[in-house]
Amino acid sequence: MIRWMLTRMEKSPSAVFYEKELAEPFPGQFEQAKREKLLRHVDTPLDGGSYALGRSHPLIVISVGDKFEAFDDEDPEFDPIELTPADLARWRLDLEALAWRFQQANGLHGNPAALDDRLFFMGEAKRDDLSLAFVLALLPEERPARRLLTALPNLLSGMHDRIVAVCPSYFPTQVERRHLESLHVFVVTPNDADLFKVDLSQVLREPLRKAPRIVLSDKEEEEFGTHGFKSRLPIIITGRTERRAGNVVEVGGAGVVLTDVPFRLFLRLIVALYETENGFLPRGSMMGGGGLVAEGFYTEEGLDQAVHRLRVRFGPALPDLKPTQFIEIRGGQIRLSTHPRYIACEREKLLRHADQIVRDLAERIQSGQSQWTLMGGEAD
Repeated sequence: MIRWMLTRMEKSPSAVFYEKELAEPFPGQFEQAKREKLLRHVDTPLDGGSYALGRSHPLIVISVGDKFEAFDDEDPEFDPIELTPADLARWRLDLEALAWRFQQANGLHGNPAALDDRLFFMGEAKRDDLSLAFVLALLPEERPARRLLTALPNLLSGMHDRIVAVCPSYFPTQVERRHLESLHVFVVTPNDADLFKVDLSQVLREPLRKAPRIVLSDKEEEEFGTHGFKSRLPIIITGRTERRAGNVVEVGGAGVVLTDVPFRLFLRLIVALYETENGFLPRGSMMGGGGLVAEGFYTEEGLDQAVHRLRVRFGPALPDLKPTQFIEIRGGQIRLSTHPRYIACEREKLLRHADQIVRDLAERIQSGQSQWTLMGGEAD
């Protein structure tokens, strides 16, 4: 019954349920849910309000003595239906009480709270030295679901190593699942045998490389301030690729997947941090050429669209930074706004990349640069 209610709530998170549609098909589960306080009774308006069970549109309900009558105000020939208070009894699923049940079943702690009308934080736990956040996600169709799930790292302020999104019926495609997992968001469906027990086998199947802590030297701190850099997030060009030319970049421990075209542009901005004093490159123009246009880093979609799409991909990985601050445009120039000390590159992997432009850019990164990623952990 609870699973069925949650599935209904994916379409309407504020859904209420008539007692009849719960008690008649699920009599035992309905009584148990009431005892466990998973259901909250919804008061019936004094005038009866409306009645929609089994109807294409709600009927108007009026009070007649100790009973009620429902009629269709759009159909003058409709014969009123006599209803009792029991017919109008309605219930709502208490998400906070539901979260406590999940906490008991999975050894979680923390205060349950709504993140928005479709995302509900249920608690957190430590598993295999990883901090996990558990979120009930009431997701509709694919596009809004993707937007809500990719927003989870920001909504939780990047405080957890991995986020477990419990979805009653939604499950992403393989491509979308890989992207979400690169952000450390793992979608699971409720267990058939035990609704409240979460299977973490997929969540814990791979070790997570935590973002190193980078400490700048006094000289590097001076350079950071002089050039007005904005980001202090560690960036790892992992050299890992996914299917369909997906290149994995880790920013502050969160994964971002870029296809080859935006990855080339991002890697070119990385190279500029080593080859120029402040990381700025001339953008050029589609009419006049020059700059990155002449180098071929913008496609026919145009300059602004290419940069916007690149910024959008990094948005969920930037908890306290705007994408326009991460990738800056100033006076016809563009840069990745960080000190090169915060960047690490798996150069040898990039030198074996399938794309020739990526290999050429990797050649321009000297082998002695950004070695901290190869060791992992702290870099101070």
